[in-house]
Amino acid sequence: MSSTTQKTGFGLGNLPYGIFSTVDDTRCRIGIAVETYVLDLSVFLQQQPVQNLDFDSSVLRDETLNRYAALGQPVHQHVRAHLQQTLPRLLKQDETGLRAAGLCPRSEVLNHLPFDIGDYTDFFTSPDHARRCGEIFRPGQPMGSNFSSMPLAYHGRSSSIVVSGTDVYRPSGQYLKDGVKTFGPSQKLDFELELGVFVGKPSQRGKPIAIDEADDHIFGYVLMNDWSARDIQQFEAQPLGPFNGKNFCTTDDLPCYLKRSDGRVEHVYDIPVDIFIKAPRYDGTLVMSSNTKHISFSPAQMLSHHTVGGCPMRAGDLFASGTLSGATLQEAGCLLEATWNGIQKLELVSSQGDGASEDDVRTWLKDGDTVSFCVGGAASDIDFGACEGTICSKSSSDT
Repeated sequence: MSSTTQKTGFGLGNLPYGIFSTVDDTRCRIGIAVETYVLDLSVFLQQQPVQNLDFDSSVLRDETLNRYAALGQPVHQHVRAHLQQTLPRLLKQDETGLRAAGLCPRSEVLNHLPFDIGDYTDFFTSPDHARRCGEIFRPGQPMGSNFSSMPLAYHGRSSSIVVSGTDVYRPSGQYLKDGVKTFGPSQKLDFELELGVFVGKPSQRGKPIAIDEADDHIFGYVLMNDWSARDIQQFEAQPLGPFNGKNFCTTDDLPCYLKRSDGRVEHVYDIPVDIFIKAPRYDGTLVMSSNTKHISFSPAQMLSHHTVGGCPMRAGDLFASGTLSGATLQEAGCLLEATWNGIQKLELVSSQGDGASEDDVRTWLKDGDTVSFCVGGAASDIDFGACEGTICSKSSSDT
């Protein structure tokens, strides 16, 4: 395990959306991250209107991205091209000119959830994650034939989705301890690295989204942490699947635009992602490195499958890839795999250079731990920002 520095900054090829406010202006509004600034999109487009583009500009004053996302890719791509053409000139101004143009330093910004999220669906599409979970919990039993036939999924809980930087309360629930049913705070708190996908253009009930049109319905992508209480999850999961072990918190970051470069509906993105754990004595240890390519179905295939029975999708709906894990334990997307359900230990790197102690190792997350996902690879031109959350000692049973 190594201690390293995370990337920062957003180039003109990136330009992720978000909802932000500032101390001086507490209104929630649509913003674009560019370099070390956030651009107020409404202010920008009032001063620098897009030519030959007709849409209801009132959506730019909304407190969420829902109505703007529903406008569809032609509008978004037109606005994006206008931003890329105009921003280089604006970014050369002094601070007064920057602020007048709607740009403010990211250090002054408070981020909010980008959407009013109606529904959340979690897929299960990583072959190595599925294989390892089977080896841990069901050794000798092969994966079901349905895994390779379609992207499997379950419906999650949208009310507990939070923006990056929000504290995560350790959940309580029922689980087995030494074979005895117990109620209390989870002792096996875990993270899951996932790629989240926000729906933009909605679909109608009874009309499936054709697979070659699915990308037109996608607004953007986020890094996501589907926090999991493994002891609670394991005890409750049969026969209906996870419930309290999964519904207490999910963290996401800034919706990023990713272009499907090769036109194939089965296209998956090859984006390295680093996983850090920070603690009071540890600046941030790189514990695993995975990749968004470790899935057997593309986002377009997931979305099309989601609607194949006629299920309608709404702007702001969110679906996710499931845990992103590669072939080795160093590429695992969760502690369940990396520690083989708590048998092996991960070592953190102390920033103080003192002797080893019990605080130097992890099998599961401890109170005060901060988990952070960010894009790895120095040459990558894609940046989602950090998807980050800190474990708090307060549990769901506290009053």
